[in-house]
Amino acid sequence: MSDVTIDRKTEEISPANIIVSLDLQGAVGEKYCFVNRIIVLENTGDELSIALSDKNIPCIDELRKMMPAKKKINVQIFDADGIQSLFVTLYDAFGAYRNR
Repeated sequence: MSDVTIDRKTEEISPANIIVSLDLQGAVGEKYCFVNRIIVLENTGDELSIALSDKNIPCIDELRKMMPAKKKINVQIFDADGIQSLFVTLYDAFGAYRNR
């Protein structure tokens, strides 16, 4: 069974501090990430680092089943507004929702 490290972030997310990439979303599955509001931050052979909101903590068990047993999963828990901010950065290439 893979190791899971959970880090609950209390500070506000700044999209400027986190680099998001559609390529990384594929490590878990872009559709799965979109539905469950997961942001893949890093994916190496040994570790997967993700950000998700506290509402989606149950997804961690599903991720453990999807990943190889020896792969460590690092989870950063953010509030729902922070995750939404990252999704806007990731998927809103033209800025349509940023100024609302």
